[in-house]
Amino acid sequence: MFLFEDYEKIFGKIMNVDGVVFGVSNYINSVSAPIKTLFDRFSYVTHCQILTGKFGCSVCTAVGSGDDEVLKYMNSILVNLGVIVVGSIGVVIRRDLSGLENYIVPAQDIGKKLIKSIRGEIKYADQDEIHTQQT
Repeated sequence: MFLFEDYEKIFGKIMNVDGVVFGVSNYINSVSAPIKTLFDRFSYVTHCQILTGKFGCSVCTAVGSGDDEVLKYMNSILVNLGVIVVGSIGVVIRRDLSGLENYIVPAQDIGKKLIKSIRGEIKYADQDEIHTQQT
């Protein structure tokens, strides 16, 4: 569970990394309360582009559907913080976990894309423009 006093520690760690991955389970087409609390605590730096120069992606697991809405929301948080979003992956599983192996390669691919982006091997001119307009 996310505690109020954990925010400074988490935020400090995020400030000292090159890549950020938000990963959540879908809770009725939204993020869980602890993650929402963390995002709400970011409110004082939202739109300040405080994480400019960092890259990120979002991962969402869902039992049935709704992962697209959650991924869009989390990526919008990343953009508002100044992060260049390299993509996202929704993992839709069933209660018996059938088909989970179908997500191994796409998950590896987004991880590789994040690393290549951090190394400067992939450019995002469209997002650079968005961040320039927000400052």
